Amino acid sequence: MEILGNLSVARKLLLGVATVIYLAGTFGIAQTALAIGFEAWQVTILIALYSVLLIVVGWVIYNFETQ
Repeated sequence: MEILGNLSVARKLLLGVATVIYLAGTFGIAQTALAIGFEAWQVTILIALYSVLLIVVGWVIYNFETQ
């Protein structure tokens, strides 16, 4: 069974775009934080917070769409 088999083409495309935005944002946060002078452990925490924020936003959008 394909993991994304039950998603429409539009949702698969949206998931791909969201993944690219996430990766670009993660890279941008890391580069900016390191350039400012943050240490590696602080950058790790920033990326974790960014990930949690995107998960929450995605969950809210999903719940709004399915109601």
